[in-house]
Amino acid sequence: MTVPTEEITGCRIAHDRLHVTVGTLDPDRLQAPSLLPDWTIGHLLAHLVGNGESVIRRLNGAIDGEQVEMYVGGREGRNAFIAEFSGAPLEELTDRLRHVDETIDTLLDGLDPDIWDVAVLSRDDVPVLAGDLPFQRWREVEIHLVDLGLGHTPADWSPELVERMLPGLIGDLRSRAEPAALAGWLVGRAPAPELGAWL
Repeated sequence: MTVPTEEITGCRIAHDRLHVTVGTLDPDRLQAPSLLPDWTIGHLLAHLVGNGESVIRRLNGAIDGEQVEMYVGGREGRNAFIAEFSGAPLEELTDRLRHVDETIDTLLDGLDPDIWDVAVLSRDDVPVLAGDLPFQRWREVEIHLVDLGLGHTPADWSPELVERMLPGLIGDLRSRAEPAALAGWLVGRAPAPELGAWL
């Protein structure tokens, strides 16, 4: 696999945008609702910390020749971490987030090219290549920048990110909508169907 240069650059830019945005956040808004149902802004920041740590763990595992689960304790462990850490003070959340993102950026810049072809575990223990992780982190940060409700919209996504995201999102439509309703919409014969959540 070639070095995913565009995705590494996109990931770094997304991290920078995230920290600029979070740097303007009033601590009183941390427990305000985000645009995701049942999640506060604190939940989103905690999730971005946990997701970033999962990238670091899996990359380090690939370097050491070990395949580690995405989240310690699986989905339950992920959810427990988010629930607990979402209540941390803003400074603690943002400091840990910045540390995580700086660690990711440093790791991505220094990886041996052979590591990109190593299989790592994604959600639900689905194997992906380590070379897919920069895109996954880039996408995660940019989508949740919108979910924070602090001024970012999908119109702020770069053309490169949209082009990279669309094939997978389109491919997932069959699992997120009733097939006949989806087909009717795609041929202009029915309104847009209700889509299940993309997580």
